[in-house]
Amino acid sequence: MKSILILFSISSLIFISSCKKKKVQCDHGEVCVKNIGSDTIYYSWGGSQMDKYILPGETTCTQTQEEIYITRNEESFSTIYFETIGHGSYAIKVKECKVNREVK
Repeated sequence: MKSILILFSISSLIFISSCKKKKVQCDHGEVCVKNIGSDTIYYSWGGSQMDKYILPGETTCTQTQEEIYITRNEESFSTIYFETIGHGSYAIKVKECKVNREVK
């Protein structure tokens, strides 16, 4: 009986420690978008002028202006807007130091 109680206690501690919130800390988050389609994608980072483009297989990146962090009691995030012509518009929530997305 005593060994079952010890085993249960150890299992509980392992489970609780694995549920801890992940800590994140970076001055700026980075968002990268990769064109996985076969068309050239014209885009902008949150603006209306879509004078930049990504060729198939290429990636474009930008940084958030805000610090990104997750601590035991607090959490910050940023939202980056990726606008395209004919390939959708995306509000990308940045809660990590680096976020990758794919667009066709």
